[in-house]
Amino acid sequence: TVLAQRPDIFSKMSDYRKRLLEAILSGQPQKAWGASHQHLSFIEEVLLNLTEERSRMERSIRRMQRIS
Repeated sequence: TVLAQRPDIFSKMSDYRKRLLEAILSGQPQKAWGASHQHLSFIEEVLLNLTEERSRMERSIRRMQRIS
């Protein structure tokens, strides 16, 4: 749900899924494996970046609350 709310991320995810489906339907297991690996790696990277972003925001908010 979180990833789908970001159009740039959602678009890339759709591209990865399309490549995966095409490889599966064309009977190319190695290509499908590669596509699934790329898709999962992308999701992992995005989630890690979002978590880091959220942590930075939370630290900034805590700092601002201490100053106030």
